[in-house]
Amino acid sequence: MTVTAPGTSDTDRYVQSARTDGSPYARTWLTTDALRSVRSLAFTVGPQPSGWGTSAEAVPPPLT
Repeated sequence: MTVTAPGTSDTDRYVQSARTDGSPYARTWLTTDALRSVRSLAFTVGPQPSGWGTSAEAVPPPLT
């Protein structure tokens, strides 16, 4: 898997969006299956916090 976040700097460090293999990805976590199959994880970053990863669906499931 290749992870990229072009433009990351001291000021542009907040995740604005993420894509896995070119498709939008809203969760803050990856499943084991995704770790095995996803080839790229690309983050877009910016200077301000965004709403990315703040929805109830974006939260990782509880560990059991």
